[in-house]
Amino acid sequence: MAGSIRVAALDIDGTLTERRGAARLDVCSIAVARLLNALRVTTILMTGNSLPVAVGLGVYLGLEGPVVAENGCVALVGGERVHICSGRPPESLVRRVMELGFRPSWQNEYRYHEYSLIPVRREPSVVEKASDIVEREGYRAIWSGYALHIQPPGW
Repeated sequence: MAGSIRVAALDIDGTLTERRGAARLDVCSIAVARLLNALRVTTILMTGNSLPVAVGLGVYLGLEGPVVAENGCVALVGGERVHICSGRPPESLVRRVMELGFRPSWQNEYRYHEYSLIPVRREPSVVEKASDIVEREGYRAIWSGYALHIQPPGW
């Protein structure tokens, strides 16, 4: 069976980590990543994290396949950066959402297209209000269970 698997896609948060919102890799996930690599299965690392974080993790795990970051907005394929999204949310929109009770992710400095905001208090109504504002402005809001990701329109 393992010989018939050609490609595997792995998420970071909540899949390779011990649990969603944790910043520690699960040791079993490391073993699985190494096994996939040994079986010569192309492994695609997919995440809402920034591209440098995902690429770095892939290097340390020994994965050689493509890396898809920012919830699909940017990828590294064969050493070439590919932008699927274009543009970035305006600062005025980001500020409006932050006023609801969000703080910026430390990764925003390394993001090309998305802006990631972490709620100060985890209240579903705050995430809903923020998502409504973002979507009314024509942007896409993705709640990862950890952060609210604001993407440019058209994606």
